[in-house]
Amino acid sequence: MRARERSLVLGRCVTCGFAHRLSRDKSKLFMSKGERISQLVSQLTGAEGKGKPLLVSEHPYYRAFFQCWNEQRYYEAHDVLEQVWLNTETSDDDFFKGLIQGAGAFVHLQKQFRRPEHPTDGRRLRPAWRLFKLAQTNLEPYFPAYLDL
Repeated sequence: MRARERSLVLGRCVTCGFAHRLSRDKSKLFMSKGERISQLVSQLTGAEGKGKPLLVSEHPYYRAFFQCWNEQRYYEAHDVLEQVWLNTETSDDDFFKGLIQGAGAFVHLQKQFRRPEHPTDGRRLRPAWRLFKLAQTNLEPYFPAYLDL
């Protein structure tokens, strides 16, 4: 029996229904980054974030960000919320930016932890620290609570 081929979605392998007969690289050509993220969000939350306008705190991408965060999938968390930040006209830009920067900082820390002797990954503490400072600056105005966080 032939194994099902998989497509790459934000660094994770998931079964891709429409392109199951294509190789990962070929099926990836048919999906934009936004489509891959939309598919990930749909798998995580069971919703696509399209249709009637929602409160931001109820938006599937916002919920998927925290689900990825809680699973320590910071790269995916960053990408998911970045789609909201880039594609939405909102006064919450600095809030989203701060959350994205926090996730990015943890990406650096994960790389540092996984390969401390690596010439590049072993020097991730300074960039992580800088992103944490930027995140703090962007999130401080929203303290102590904002959008159900």
